[in-house]
Amino acid sequence: MSLLRRLEILEDAALRQGGDPGYKLVMIEDDEMPQEAIARSGLTNWPMDRILLISFVKANRKLPRIG
Repeated sequence: MSLLRRLEILEDAALRQGGDPGYKLVMIEDDEMPQEAIARSGLTNWPMDRILLISFVKANRKLPRIG
């Protein structure tokens, strides 16, 4: 089972536990900054501590800084 599929299962389970769990899962696309991914998802007014950012990168690639 892929990591992406596991994340989808976790998100589905959280939503089935009585509506919105209070967290949002945002996948960062290739060469996208975290702020761009949040805006693309329509979560610019959502609390930052409630947004889970997911990015799949190669081991030799640096992650973008948040903030």
